[in-house]
Order: sequence, then structure tokens, then C-alpha cells
Amino acid sequence: MDHINVLYTVDKNYVNYMLVSMCSLIEKNSNMDICFHIICDGLEEIDFVNIDNTIKSFVNVDLKFYDFSAIKGLIEKYEIPEWNSSSMPNARLFFDACIRDVDRLLYLDSDTIVVNSLMGLSNYNNAIHMVRDSMPTNYWKSLSPKLLHYYNSGVMWIDVDNWKKNAFHDKIIHGLENRIPYKYPDQDLINLTLSENIYDLPPNYNLFSTDDYFPLLFLRRFYDKAGISRYSEDEMLAAKKHPIILHSTPFYGFKAWDGNSIHPFHHYYKEYFDKLGFAIDAHDGLPNRVLFQLKLYAHLLCPNEVTRVKEYIRKNKN
Repeated sequence: MDHINVLYTVDKNYVNYMLVSMCSLIEKNSNMDICFHIICDGLEEIDFVNIDNTIKSFVNVDLKFYDFSAIKGLIEKYEIPEWNSSSMPNARLFFDACIRDVDRLLYLDSDTIVVNSLMGLSNYNNAIHMVRDSMPTNYWKSLSPKLLHYYNSGVMWIDVDNWKKNAFHDKIIHGLENRIPYKYPDQDLINLTLSENIYDLPPNYNLFSTDDYFPLLFLRRFYDKAGISRYSEDEMLAAKKHPIILHSTPFYGFKAWDGNSIHPFHHYYKEYFDKLGFAIDAHDGLPNRVLFQLKLYAHLLCPNEVTRVKEYIRKNKN
């Protein structure tokens, strides 16, 4: 694979984190031509300048921007709920409304970090490849008992020709017409409407913060207690030993870019923010690290402590 097309959907709130993701991808894939496709909304001139300054020194990188307004009408028409007070996550559902002449497309959430080569993606040639989510089984079975798995939409490897040939756009629209109150709008829709066309990616292509932080013994207990069915222990061990894409999902209320955060991916953001000249977000009043970790492990080992631990974290994170 000598080239890759990468899609981000971003607004003002996440543009700096997207730049971290872009930088990490470029550094780990210098042997490929990279074209970034960015569907954006509300960016200011300084944001475009920062993006341009970040990539202009790389001869193997190209950049294309798309106005969110081309998609916004569809989102408003079908009243797709926002996620985290933003409609941008829903833009990935309709990327084909603006992106043309692309064979394969890697969609990445803005809070992902690439830590190894993406060359292995060439081994996956079905319609859509995604990593299974750590969502409790009873949640996604409540969406449809026919679902065999539930996938995380933060990383998607898409065969664009297949997407168009099989009218995935129309299938998503049909799912919206049902007016189901989706809790995780874009992710639920993709899983429900395209389930027959989604194939596995190994978990190292979308390794969550909890997967990275906890050893397998605690992960297994966590999954069992929460009713989560994902990958085998061997698959998770391989992913932890050789991660490719890290997904900076919130870690018990902490974000990876919070100052002095105990988030397992915090050091990546500190490193890249220093390189890019950004200030890491301030985060005062963090609980003592050792005490926090003891409580966190108590959460996994003592199910009856779950409520008390969550309340402790909520009170002490700000």
C-alpha cells in the first residue's frame, strides 16, 4: 500500500487534538503518500494556519477541506441527535456527499493517536472493517437481537466503491426514517443498518484507554462484570503488545489532554502539544495518584464498590 486517504470530521473544540492525530499518523507512515480529508465546521483562520503549518514541510502529505454545510442539511432533516453537544460525529455517516474519487478511506476520530504503521490495513478488503466496542451486550442487543457484534465507529476502514455500490447511504437514511431514539447516534446507526457488511479489525487498530491501562486479568474481570463480549485474551494481549491506533476515550472522567492527567495516553499529548506549541489544558485538584489507582482496582475487584468509586471520581476530578 503506497498511499492512504484519511478522513476527520472536526469543529473548533477538537481541532488541536486532530492535529496531534495527524502528526502521529505522518510520523509513523513516512513511506506512504497521505491525503487528509477534513470535514469541518466553525474553524477560524488561525486553525487553518496551524493545520497548514503542521503539514507543509511533508512532501508526502496532501490536504483537502470540505464544508460541513454540505452534510448539515441531512443531519437536520432527520433530526439526528448531537453527540457531546456537537453534530460533527454524525458527518461521517454522509462523507460520500462531498468526498469523490477515493478508493479506500480510513476514518479516524480526532482523539486517536497512531503509534505504528498502517500498512497492514491493505490485508482487509471487505466493505467496512471496524473494531468491536466495549459496550455491554445487553445495550446493543436491545437495539436489535439480530446483532452478533457491536462496533466502535472511532476507526473505520471503508471500501468507498463498495459503500456506493451497496447504497449504504440509502440504508442509513432508511434507519433514520424509523425515528428510533439512538443513544449513540452515528455508531448505533452504522451497527444497525450496515451490520451485514461490517467485518472485524483486530483490536490493536482501535485500542481503548481501559484496554491499555489494565492487565488482562483485570480486563477480563471488567468485561465479565459489565457483560462485555469483545476479543479473546490472546487477541487482546497481541493488541496491547503491538498497538497501532490508540483511541483516547475518557478514562473514568479524565481526558488524555488534561494537565497532570493519569490517563494512560496523556504523555502522547504532552509530547505533541510541546512540538506544536500548544498549551496542555489545566486540570487542578486531581486526587492522589496512588489512592486513585487503589480505588480504581477496587472498582474491578469489588463490584459493590462501583457506585462509591464513581462518586469519588466525580467529586475529585475538577
